[in-house]
Amino acid sequence: MKARKRMGRPSEYHVVRQADGWAVKSEGSPRATSVHRTQEEAVRRAREIAREKRVTLIVHGRDGRVRSATRYGADPQAVAIAAGKEFLQRYRRAFERLAQL
Repeated sequence: MKARKRMGRPSEYHVVRQADGWAVKSEGSPRATSVHRTQEEAVRRAREIAREKRVTLIVHGRDGRVRSATRYGADPQAVAIAAGKEFLQRYRRAFERLAQL
């Protein structure tokens, strides 16, 4: 059975090493969006794309392992508020369990 291609826009862009330099690749694409002489140049371009498209940027080192990942998709304040609410819910449940003892 043939694998289905994912439709829609990618949710991640990667900076990876290849034979002719550092490539910026969108998630699931075999071709590079752009190729740069240095990793710094590639990261700069990938960051512009990730911010514009509001996606995650993943930077790989020479060995292919992930060096960093930055999410540009959501408003940082909204993420912090959601994380805070989740923390409060967990804290409230834990407190309720302690109160039952």
